[in-house]
Amino acid sequence: MKSKRNFNILLFLFISILFVSIGYAAISGVGLRINGTAHANANSNEFIVKFSSSSSDSEAYSSCLSSNGTITDCAEIYDLSVVSDRVATFDIRGLQGYGDTATIKFKILNESTNGSSASLSVSATTNTNSEYFDLSTELSQSTIAPNQYSILTIKIKVKKVLYTSSTQSTNVTVTVTPTEI
Repeated sequence: MKSKRNFNILLFLFISILFVSIGYAAISGVGLRINGTAHANANSNEFIVKFSSSSSDSEAYSSCLSSNGTITDCAEIYDLSVVSDRVATFDIRGLQGYGDTATIKFKILNESTNGSSASLSVSATTNTNSEYFDLSTELSQSTIAPNQYSILTIKIKVKKVLYTSSTQSTNVTVTVTPTEI
């Protein structure tokens, strides 16, 4: 009889603990939390914005006012070239008089294979001799769709008269930044 009584007490305790556990789980909000990090890396093989390497896509000319009042091509433009997909160079010599201007144009292509358009911005310009030269830049289009292009125009203008024995030079850096949109 005593063993039956002990069994009933143990059964009662077990059932009580079971009900308390179920009750606690039911009233306490147990949530599921997942921690982690997701990474997406750019694929530079798909988003391609670059200078056109075709020599016919680059253009340079100058305009100078001659002593008789006519506009002439006065500057010598050397080494107009696309060095790599992202670097184009030029060297201009011969600008002398106030207002003499050299204009350089480069074609920027969007050859993206992922169908993305590119938003272009001129993010930095450097003119190491702003006392004598003005530098301006212009993009024909600020957004280019795949297989389309924009023309980057760079103008360098003499803004201060150069005296006969004076030689001035400037180094120009223009940075165009494409952003995938």
